[in-house]
Amino acid sequence: MTIQFYLEFVRDALQLARKVAREVEEGGEGGKPLGKGSYGDETFYVDRAVEDAVLQLAAKRLPRFSTVSEERGIAIDPAARLTMLLDPVDGSTNAKKGLPAFSTSLALAEGPLFRDIFVAGVIDHATGRMVWGSRGRVYEDWYVAVPSEASDLKEAVIGFDSKAYKVPEEKLGALVRLFASTKYPRVLSTAALETAYVASGRLDAFVAPYAKLRSFDCLPALFLVKGAGGRVKVLSGELDELPLDGSKEVDYVAAGSEGLLRAILEILP
Repeated sequence: MTIQFYLEFVRDALQLARKVAREVEEGGEGGKPLGKGSYGDETFYVDRAVEDAVLQLAAKRLPRFSTVSEERGIAIDPAARLTMLLDPVDGSTNAKKGLPAFSTSLALAEGPLFRDIFVAGVIDHATGRMVWGSRGRVYEDWYVAVPSEASDLKEAVIGFDSKAYKVPEEKLGALVRLFASTKYPRVLSTAALETAYVASGRLDAFVAPYAKLRSFDCLPALFLVKGAGGRVKVLSGELDELPLDGSKEVDYVAAGSEGLLRAILEILP
Protein backbone atom coordinates (compact mmCIF):
# COMPACT_ATOMS: atom_id res chain seq x y z
CA MET A 1 0.00 0.00 0.00
CA THR A 2 1.24 3.50 -0.85
CA ILE A 3 1.13 6.69 1.20
CA GLN A 4 -1.41 8.00 -1.30
CA PHE A 5 -3.67 5.04 -0.54
CA TYR A 6 -3.62 5.85 3.17
CA LEU A 7 -4.06 9.58 2.59
CA GLU A 8 -7.15 8.87 0.53
CA PHE A 9 -8.51 6.76 3.36
CA VAL A 10 -7.91 9.60 5.84
CA ARG A 11 -9.68 12.04 3.53
CA ASP A 12 -12.66 9.75 2.95
CA ALA A 13 -12.97 8.78 6.62
CA LEU A 14 -13.01 12.40 7.77
CA GLN A 15 -15.54 13.43 5.16
CA LEU A 16 -17.72 10.48 6.15
CA ALA A 17 -17.46 11.52 9.80
CA ARG A 18 -18.76 14.98 8.96
CA LYS A 19 -21.61 13.56 6.86
CA VAL A 20 -22.72 11.23 9.63
CA ALA A 21 -22.51 13.94 12.31
CA ARG A 22 -24.66 16.25 10.19
CA GLU A 23 -27.26 13.51 9.68
CA VAL A 24 -27.35 12.80 13.41
CA GLU A 25 -27.74 16.50 14.21
CA GLU A 26 -30.59 16.83 11.72
CA GLY A 27 -32.27 13.85 13.34
CA GLY A 28 -32.15 15.56 16.73
CA GLU A 29 -30.48 12.67 18.55
CA GLY A 30 -26.88 13.83 18.67
CA GLY A 31 -26.93 14.72 22.36
CA LYS A 32 -28.56 11.49 23.52
CA PRO A 33 -26.36 10.06 26.31
CA LEU A 34 -25.21 6.45 25.95
CA GLY A 35 -23.22 6.03 29.16
CA LYS A 36 -19.48 6.20 29.74
CA GLY A 37 -16.88 5.58 27.06
CA SER A 38 -13.79 3.45 27.59
CA TYR A 39 -11.81 6.37 29.06
CA GLY A 40 -14.56 7.46 31.46
CA ASP A 41 -16.08 10.40 29.59
CA GLU A 42 -19.76 10.64 28.69
CA THR A 43 -20.52 9.12 25.29
CA PHE A 44 -23.25 10.72 23.19
CA TYR A 45 -25.10 9.29 20.23
CA VAL A 46 -23.11 11.45 17.82
CA ASP A 47 -19.82 10.05 19.20
CA ARG A 48 -20.91 6.46 18.70
CA ALA A 49 -22.45 7.06 15.27
CA VAL A 50 -19.31 8.69 13.90
CA GLU A 51 -17.06 6.07 15.46
CA ASP A 52 -19.10 3.22 14.01
CA ALA A 53 -19.08 4.75 10.53
CA VAL A 54 -15.31 5.34 10.49
CA LEU A 55 -14.53 1.86 11.84
CA GLN A 56 -16.81 0.24 9.26
CA LEU A 57 -15.06 2.14 6.47
CA ALA A 58 -11.67 1.16 7.87
CA ALA A 59 -12.69 -2.51 7.95
CA LYS A 60 -13.55 -2.32 4.25
CA ARG A 61 -10.56 -0.30 3.09
CA LEU A 62 -7.56 -1.02 5.31
CA PRO A 63 -5.45 -4.10 5.88
CA ARG A 64 -5.68 -5.55 9.37
CA PHE A 65 -5.41 -2.91 12.09
CA SER A 66 -5.60 -2.30 15.81
CA THR A 67 -7.63 0.61 17.16
CA VAL A 68 -7.28 3.19 19.91
CA SER A 69 -10.54 5.16 20.04
CA GLU A 70 -12.09 7.40 22.66
CA GLU A 71 -15.37 5.50 22.88
CA ARG A 72 -14.47 1.85 22.33
CA GLY A 73 -10.99 2.03 23.78
CA ILE A 74 -8.24 -0.32 22.66
CA ALA A 75 -8.87 -3.20 20.27
CA ILE A 76 -5.72 -5.15 19.47
CA ASP A 77 -5.29 -7.38 16.44
CA PRO A 78 -2.08 -9.33 17.18
CA ALA A 79 -1.49 -9.89 13.45
CA ALA A 80 -1.88 -6.22 12.50
CA ARG A 81 0.94 -3.86 11.57
CA LEU A 82 -1.31 -0.79 11.56
CA THR A 83 -2.79 1.12 14.48
CA MET A 84 -5.59 3.63 13.96
CA LEU A 85 -5.87 6.42 16.53
CA LEU A 86 -9.37 7.95 16.43
CA ASP A 87 -11.28 10.68 18.22
CA PRO A 88 -14.74 10.46 16.62
CA VAL A 89 -15.95 13.81 17.95
CA ASP A 90 -13.59 16.18 19.74
CA GLY A 91 -15.82 18.81 21.29
CA SER A 92 -18.78 16.53 22.01
CA THR A 93 -20.43 19.06 24.32
CA ASN A 94 -20.38 21.65 21.53
CA ALA A 95 -21.83 19.08 19.14
CA LYS A 96 -24.69 18.06 21.43
CA LYS A 97 -25.54 21.74 22.09
CA GLY A 98 -25.54 22.61 18.39
CA LEU A 99 -22.45 24.79 18.72
CA PRO A 100 -20.25 24.73 15.61
CA ALA A 101 -16.78 24.10 17.06
CA PHE A 102 -16.12 20.35 16.98
CA SER A 103 -13.95 18.04 14.94
CA THR A 104 -12.91 14.49 14.12
CA SER A 105 -9.27 13.44 14.15
CA LEU A 106 -7.46 10.27 13.20
CA ALA A 107 -3.98 8.97 12.55
CA LEU A 108 -2.45 5.77 11.23
CA ALA A 109 0.77 4.40 12.66
CA GLU A 110 3.09 1.46 12.08
CA GLY A 111 3.96 1.04 15.74
CA PRO A 112 2.86 1.98 19.28
CA LEU A 113 4.42 5.46 19.56
CA PHE A 114 3.95 8.97 18.18
CA ARG A 115 7.07 8.57 16.04
CA ASP A 116 5.34 5.68 14.23
CA ILE A 117 2.50 7.85 12.86
CA PHE A 118 2.79 8.29 9.09
CA VAL A 119 -0.53 9.91 8.06
CA ALA A 120 -3.12 11.94 9.97
CA GLY A 121 -5.98 14.37 9.53
CA VAL A 122 -8.47 16.59 11.37
CA ILE A 123 -11.76 17.88 9.94
CA ASP A 124 -13.68 20.98 11.05
CA HIS A 125 -17.33 19.91 11.14
CA ALA A 126 -18.60 23.49 10.86
CA THR A 127 -16.78 24.33 7.63
CA GLY A 128 -15.69 21.00 6.18
CA ARG A 129 -12.14 22.35 6.19
CA MET A 130 -9.57 19.59 6.59
CA VAL A 131 -5.95 19.62 7.72
CA TRP A 132 -4.30 16.38 6.67
CA GLY A 133 -1.06 14.92 5.44
CA SER A 134 1.95 12.70 5.86
CA ARG A 135 5.49 13.26 7.13
CA GLY A 136 6.71 16.58 5.74
CA ARG A 137 3.67 16.95 3.47
CA VAL A 138 0.70 18.65 5.14
CA TYR A 139 -2.25 20.41 3.55
CA GLU A 140 -5.29 22.43 4.48
CA ASP A 141 -7.80 21.08 1.99
CA TRP A 142 -5.72 21.12 -1.24
CA TYR A 143 -3.28 23.89 -0.32
CA VAL A 144 0.06 23.39 1.40
CA ALA A 145 -0.29 24.09 5.13
CA VAL A 146 2.01 26.92 6.24
CA PRO A 147 2.34 27.72 9.96
CA SER A 148 2.29 31.33 11.10
CA GLU A 149 5.57 33.19 11.51
CA ALA A 150 4.11 35.48 14.21
CA SER A 151 6.41 35.97 17.18
CA ASP A 152 4.86 38.96 18.97
CA LEU A 153 2.95 37.48 21.90
CA LYS A 154 0.71 40.50 22.29
CA GLU A 155 -0.50 40.37 18.68
CA ALA A 156 -0.69 36.58 18.42
CA VAL A 157 -3.94 34.65 18.03
CA ILE A 158 -3.60 31.91 20.64
CA GLY A 159 -5.96 29.06 21.42
CA PHE A 160 -6.27 27.85 25.01
CA ASP A 161 -7.48 24.49 26.20
CA SER A 162 -10.82 24.91 27.94
CA LYS A 163 -10.24 22.59 30.92
CA ALA A 164 -9.17 25.28 33.38
CA TYR A 165 -10.58 23.18 36.23
CA LYS A 166 -7.64 20.79 35.76
CA VAL A 167 -5.01 23.48 36.30
CA PRO A 168 -3.24 23.22 39.68
CA GLU A 169 -3.99 26.26 41.79
CA GLU A 170 -0.32 27.17 42.12
CA LYS A 171 -0.01 27.33 38.32
CA LEU A 172 -3.28 29.10 37.55
CA GLY A 173 -1.69 32.54 37.89
CA ALA A 174 0.81 31.86 35.10
CA LEU A 175 -1.96 30.72 32.76
CA VAL A 176 -3.99 33.84 33.53
CA ARG A 177 -0.92 36.01 32.83
CA LEU A 178 -0.44 34.28 29.49
CA PHE A 179 -4.12 34.72 28.64
CA ALA A 180 -3.85 38.43 29.44
CA SER A 181 -0.62 38.82 27.45
CA THR A 182 -2.31 38.40 24.07
CA LYS A 183 -5.04 40.60 22.64
CA TYR A 184 -6.55 37.66 20.79
CA PRO A 185 -7.10 34.61 23.05
CA ARG A 186 -9.47 31.94 21.73
CA VAL A 187 -11.19 29.04 23.50
CA LEU A 188 -13.00 26.76 21.04
CA SER A 189 -13.08 23.62 23.23
CA THR A 190 -11.80 21.28 20.52
CA ALA A 191 -8.08 20.74 21.08
CA ALA A 192 -7.64 18.58 17.99
CA LEU A 193 -8.92 21.30 15.67
CA GLU A 194 -7.18 24.16 17.43
CA THR A 195 -3.87 22.32 17.29
CA ALA A 196 -4.37 21.42 13.63
CA TYR A 197 -5.04 25.06 12.85
CA VAL A 198 -1.57 25.88 14.16
CA ALA A 199 -0.25 23.69 11.33
CA SER A 200 -2.10 25.75 8.73
CA GLY A 201 -1.54 29.15 10.32
CA ARG A 202 -5.11 29.99 11.31
CA LEU A 203 -3.96 30.02 14.92
CA ASP A 204 -0.51 31.25 15.84
CA ALA A 205 -0.32 28.90 18.82
CA PHE A 206 -2.33 26.53 20.99
CA VAL A 207 -1.65 26.09 24.68
CA ALA A 208 -2.59 23.02 26.73
CA PRO A 209 0.03 23.12 29.48
CA TYR A 210 -1.91 21.46 32.31
CA ALA A 211 -4.84 19.89 30.49
CA LYS A 212 -3.46 16.34 30.48
CA LEU A 213 -5.00 15.44 27.14
CA ARG A 214 -5.19 11.87 25.89
CA SER A 215 -3.45 10.54 22.81
CA PHE A 216 -6.48 10.68 20.52
CA ASP A 217 -7.21 14.27 21.60
CA CYS A 218 -3.98 15.66 20.27
CA LEU A 219 -1.40 13.32 18.69
CA PRO A 220 -2.88 13.34 15.15
CA ALA A 221 -2.91 17.15 15.19
CA LEU A 222 0.59 17.40 16.70
CA PHE A 223 1.82 15.17 13.88
CA LEU A 224 0.38 17.73 11.44
CA VAL A 225 2.02 20.68 13.23
CA LYS A 226 5.38 18.94 13.16
CA GLY A 227 4.97 17.86 9.55
CA ALA A 228 4.07 21.38 8.44
CA GLY A 229 7.19 22.82 10.07
CA GLY A 230 5.61 24.21 13.24
CA ARG A 231 7.01 23.93 16.75
CA VAL A 232 5.83 21.57 19.50
CA LYS A 233 6.99 21.43 23.11
CA VAL A 234 5.69 18.58 25.24
CA LEU A 235 6.02 19.61 28.86
CA SER A 236 6.12 16.11 30.35
CA GLY A 237 8.19 13.71 28.28
CA GLU A 238 9.35 13.53 24.68
CA LEU A 239 6.95 13.89 21.76
CA ASP A 240 8.33 11.00 19.72
CA GLU A 241 8.10 8.62 22.70
CA LEU A 242 4.45 9.30 23.57
CA PRO A 243 2.36 6.10 23.43
CA LEU A 244 -0.73 5.93 21.23
CA ASP A 245 -2.69 3.84 23.71
CA GLY A 246 -3.73 6.74 25.94
CA SER A 247 -1.71 5.49 28.91
CA LYS A 248 0.15 8.81 29.23
CA GLU A 249 -1.64 12.15 29.42
CA VAL A 250 -0.16 14.94 27.31
CA ASP A 251 0.46 18.61 28.09
CA TYR A 252 2.03 20.79 25.43
CA VAL A 253 2.41 24.05 23.57
CA ALA A 254 2.21 24.16 19.76
CA ALA A 255 3.30 27.29 17.90
CA GLY A 256 3.95 28.31 14.34
CA SER A 257 7.28 29.95 15.12
CA GLU A 258 10.19 29.33 17.47
CA GLY A 259 10.02 32.93 18.71
CA LEU A 260 6.39 32.65 19.79
CA LEU A 261 7.00 29.27 21.41
CA ARG A 262 9.83 30.76 23.48
CA ALA A 263 7.70 33.76 24.48
CA ILE A 264 4.93 31.48 25.73
CA LEU A 265 7.29 29.19 27.64
CA GLU A 266 8.88 32.18 29.39
CA ILE A 267 5.54 32.79 31.14
CA LEU A 268 4.54 29.22 31.93
CA PRO A 269 6.33 27.66 34.92
